[in-house]
Amino acid sequence: MSCPIDADRENTIPMVIDLTWQVIAREAGAENTRSNLETWRMKMRAVNRIWIIVVVLIALPVHAEQGVGDYRGLPTDLAAAATAYDIAQMKSDRSGLERLLADDYTLANISGRNESKTESIADSVVPGNKTTYVAISRQVRKAWSNGAVLGGMVDAKGIDHGKPYTMRARFVDVWAKRDGQWQVIFTQIHRVLPGG
Repeated sequence: MSCPIDADRENTIPMVIDLTWQVIAREAGAENTRSNLETWRMKMRAVNRIWIIVVVLIALPVHAEQGVGDYRGLPTDLAAAATAYDIAQMKSDRSGLERLLADDYTLANISGRNESKTESIADSVVPGNKTTYVAISRQVRKAWSNGAVLGGMVDAKGIDHGKPYTMRARFVDVWAKRDGQWQVIFTQIHRVLPGG
């Protein structure tokens, strides 16, 4: 013999809630249990919507704090390389930077100086330098078969030569696909004034 609740699983939860509400309402002396049930259901829907909004609002900054850009819509191999580059920069990962920067890489840095791949990596891995926060926004993504331009705004915090820093800058990375591998061939970065 089967249980009547098992026969109609779709209606089981609402039926259990309805029965539970009726028992609670009777205990409290409520007269109109159907009306109270509908009010309760509306409140629960509102609470669920609020929780969804809260989760989304929390998830967005978490993504930004990881220092990784949003590379959806790009070729998979380029998106993977760009993500790996973001992580290598954030963690000052010498081997990752050596792999992802082309040998002929040039960085037009914030001070207006051009740096080679070797100079750029050396600056990135100086002991005592540490990036503690990166958020990438206002991204620009342009890609074609063997090249791409990825850029945007970056907000960063950290320690540079033992001193804390905060930076807001616009950057552009130019990527080239050579021998099947994506590498950055050029980066330009310049500071943005507060509010910019």
